[in-house]
Amino acid sequence: MIKLNGGKSINNKSIFVITSVVLLLLLVVGAVSAQSDNATDSYDTSDVMTSDSNAQSTDSTDSVVEKAKSNDIKKDTGKVTPEVIVKNKTAKTNTSVTLEAQLPEDASGQVLFKINGLTIGDAFRTNGGLVKYDYNIPIYSSKNYTINFVYGGNSKYEATRSEGILSLTKLNTHATIKLNRTSLAQGESVLFSVNIKNELKNGIQDAFVIKINGQSIGSNKTGSDGNGYLYYTIPSTYKINNYTVQLVYGDTNTALGKRVNTTLRVNNPTRITLNGIAKTQTSGVLKLKSKVVDKLRNNVTSGEVVYKINGITMGGSNVTNGISEFEYQLPLYSPRNYTITALYGGNRYYKPSSTNKTLNLIKMDSRLSAKNNTIVISADNKLNISLNDKFNKSIDNVNVSLVVNGEEVAKYPVINGVAIINNTLRDVNSTQKVNASVVFEANRFYEKSTLTLKVVNPTKITVNAQDTKTTKLLYINATVLDSLNSNVTNGKVYFYLDNKLIANTTVNNGAASTTYRLGLISGKNHNLTAKYIGDTYYQSSNSTKSVNILKLNTRITPVNVNITAGSYNKTAVKVLDELNNPVLTGILSLSVNNKHIGNFSVRNGTSNVTFISSNNDSNCVQNYSLQYVENNYYNASTATGILNIAPLATVYVSPNGNDNSLGTSKNPYRTIAYATRHVKEAGIVYVNPGQYSESNININKSINIFGVNSSNVIITPSQSGFVFNNSNSTANMTIVNMTITNARINTANTSAIVSRGPLIVLNCNFENNQANVNSSSSSIYATGYLAVSSSTFNKNTAKSNGGAITALGHRVIIINSKFTNNTVNANDVGGGAIYLNSANTTIESTIFTNNNVHGINVTGGAIKKVSGNLTLNRVNLAYNTLTGSGYNVGGALINLNGYLYIVNSTVNANNVSSSDNCGAGALYSQNSATTIASSTITNNYAVGKNVFGGALQNFNSYLSVSNTNFTYNNALATRGQAVGGVINQNNGSIKIINSRFHKNSIKGNESYAAAIYFIGSNITVNHTQFNQNVANATAIGGAGALFVNANSSITGCNFTSNQALGKSNGGGAIINAANMTANENNFISNVATASASAISNTGKTVNINNNYWGSSSPTWTKLIRGVTKPSKYYTKAL
Repeated sequence: MIKLNGGKSINNKSIFVITSVVLLLLLVVGAVSAQSDNATDSYDTSDVMTSDSNAQSTDSTDSVVEKAKSNDIKKDTGKVTPEVIVKNKTAKTNTSVTLEAQLPEDASGQVLFKINGLTIGDAFRTNGGLVKYDYNIPIYSSKNYTINFVYGGNSKYEATRSEGILSLTKLNTHATIKLNRTSLAQGESVLFSVNIKNELKNGIQDAFVIKINGQSIGSNKTGSDGNGYLYYTIPSTYKINNYTVQLVYGDTNTALGKRVNTTLRVNNPTRITLNGIAKTQTSGVLKLKSKVVDKLRNNVTSGEVVYKINGITMGGSNVTNGISEFEYQLPLYSPRNYTITALYGGNRYYKPSSTNKTLNLIKMDSRLSAKNNTIVISADNKLNISLNDKFNKSIDNVNVSLVVNGEEVAKYPVINGVAIINNTLRDVNSTQKVNASVVFEANRFYEKSTLTLKVVNPTKITVNAQDTKTTKLLYINATVLDSLNSNVTNGKVYFYLDNKLIANTTVNNGAASTTYRLGLISGKNHNLTAKYIGDTYYQSSNSTKSVNILKLNTRITPVNVNITAGSYNKTAVKVLDELNNPVLTGILSLSVNNKHIGNFSVRNGTSNVTFISSNNDSNCVQNYSLQYVENNYYNASTATGILNIAPLATVYVSPNGNDNSLGTSKNPYRTIAYATRHVKEAGIVYVNPGQYSESNININKSINIFGVNSSNVIITPSQSGFVFNNSNSTANMTIVNMTITNARINTANTSAIVSRGPLIVLNCNFENNQANVNSSSSSIYATGYLAVSSSTFNKNTAKSNGGAITALGHRVIIINSKFTNNTVNANDVGGGAIYLNSANTTIESTIFTNNNVHGINVTGGAIKKVSGNLTLNRVNLAYNTLTGSGYNVGGALINLNGYLYIVNSTVNANNVSSSDNCGAGALYSQNSATTIASSTITNNYAVGKNVFGGALQNFNSYLSVSNTNFTYNNALATRGQAVGGVINQNNGSIKIINSRFHKNSIKGNESYAAAIYFIGSNITVNHTQFNQNVANATAIGGAGALFVNANSSITGCNFTSNQALGKSNGGGAIINAANMTANENNFISNVATASASAISNTGKTVNINNNYWGSSSPTWTKLIRGVTKPSKYYTKAL
């Protein structure tokens, strides 16, 4: 009895049963897994080996059971280790084997056998010697296993273990395969029944494959009883033959594989059917179609069908998808019934089959034809008539008949398929319609056929007409007779005049008459053609005759005509014919004072006659005559009238013209000067494209001078002096679409265009004009109202104020124009493009670029204005410059005494430089009110010894700025002070709102205010950004943004990253020297090299409460100087 944990005990028999059940479960699991080579688990010897300690008392110290439970058998150095030999064994799985171990003869004690470490039975007693144990092998995989033998020892021998090999081999297999049908056709199914068992007659559950003639057709799996099944449908590709069916079962872990063969017979019967056979004409094409199917009514896919007629083979065709189609050209068999046989010959896949049907053979159709089937009454006719069967084969050795009005008149033989018909067809009544045909009568083999002939009757026609005049009625008569001179009784006649269809009418008893209203045709003989259009019986005919058409007489209705001298007047003159109808075409010849003027076309009774006076005729009366010129349709006529001549309103000029011409667009003057003298007050001079060399054209009346195109109408004066000079202050002068170039002005108070009265310049170009004396301008000198639009001023030069334009004392408007590369080179002057004095001026949508003034004390690189108001709207001032020495100010513009308004404009990259002092890189205002709104002022700069205002400099002025950007402006002092990177203003007041000062800079020995420097009365700055402006001084200075010595109010602004750099600079954002209120502002990241990165104060009353200082806990000693820290401030940015 063995004690278990917990105190319970079990006997050896119970242990053996439990052990066996566990082992059996493990072996079953191993057998089920055919992929595993090891179906058992290793258990330690001490866990499975037990002994009956009650039955054994040979070892009083340590029982065999206790020794067997230990993995390590303890060694007693006083005992002998026995020699143990375990014999190797070979057996088949699931059979029995006797395990043997050899001990010494006196090695008695407990022993135990194991397989792969698993106990296979109870320990038992041995007296030594050969130990045997009968073992029933479970279903193990066929491989080698370890036989473990455990000896418990006794008083002489130590306990010990030893091992041997048990080699298991696979069981033999017995397999069978049965077919439910051993013979079947393509498309039929067969059931294969499979039984697979081992040599112990146990069913094998595993996969099997069935092959036919070595090709696998499918696989399945047997059940636990060894039975399996597989269905298979015979494909159409199998031939009629015996096939070897093979069952293939592969080796498993416990059993050997097996291949078993049997035989399958494929035998596929067929059935052929013929479609219905249509009646077929002898010698025609027989069309046959048969259908061949197998036993399962599937279409046969291969083989040939042979066709026979009354047992005679006609031919054959292959079977495609069950269908065989065959065509056969029959010989000329006698029409009757024939037997048609269709024989399917079979092949390796299908058995033969055949069927019969009856063919009803009938006569062949015949056909008569002719390339020309027309036969003419009373003419030598020869017709070639062809006779063929349905398949266009010739029919020979027969006759055809000519039948006229139902009676046979002649027979003609057919030779080589052609019958030649010769007949004059004279003995007929031509007044009645004649019918004729060719007939072939039926015979034994061919059916009857008829060819209807076209019978025609020739005709002849004559035509007559009375002479008449063009546009009148033409009376026409025609007669139509047949070939026997009988009147033609029907049909139509078409009449043509000079091959143009003019009328048609029906023939009545041989006559055809009509009338036609003539159009305007030439007065001469014309060809009149009558064409009789026949029908199926009467032939067509035609004839032509000449008819004389006469011209019409004419008369002219004259009118009195008023025209302007040097111009023309188109007057409608009526011309009628003798019937008072409008003359449709022709020419009127005009002569004035017996001088031929020109010819004019007449259309529909009217001629637009152009009356032209000579240049020197004015306020006079002249006689004219008009003559209608005879032509192909009308006779000549003459009339006279009166011509009243008034001054000119519009004239034309062309380089190819003549000053002795009429001044019209077709006959222009040659010179502009002549044209201006011969146009009336407020008249227009049109100047055609070309080069003109005129100059010194004096004008003292209102006039309009219009060029056709400004790029093509070019005036290049050949002499110095003005081009146009309006000396009348009440006269308006308008100049449009012209280019004036290379004018040379050598007289004071003049220019290329001089106007004392109102002047309008539109779409003109002024280029390379030069004013070489004081008080003159190169292009325009206006002392009256001036308006300029869509014009360009390029590369003009002067030696006094106004490189291109000088305007004095009156209103000026400039729109949509360009001023480029204009220059002034003199001292104490300005306005590289424009000089305005006491002229209220508006400039819109205009560009000023690259204009320059060079000299000493020069001003206004593009514009100089003295007194009066100036408005700039959508204006671009760019790259204008002042250069030289002395005090130069206003790189783009100078405004002295008056109002300056700049809106929606761009002031960019203008600059002023001087070897001395300078200021206002862009704009200079003095004693004025300046407003700048919604504009951009950028990249302007000033360079000099001392510089005041990188962009703006104001003196005694009021400045208002809103919604404007000031960026990248710069003031650079080469030796002294740089004051105001953007704005420098002394005296007056400033108001700035919603604007931006960004990355402006100043640099000098002393530098003050990178953005605004102001000394005056009041300054207000609201909601404006001051960002990254830099004041850089090598010595002293300050104010990265603002320097203010005035009463100031600064609200809602941002001062960010502004810098005051240098040895002794303060006020990174602001230096204040007067009373200041700064509230609701942000001071962030501003820098001052010396002190006060935000505000440096030397003023009196200062309120800097309620600002944000860049931190929630500002360091006041760094931020401000000269002012008490605020009592209130924000801890977050506003």
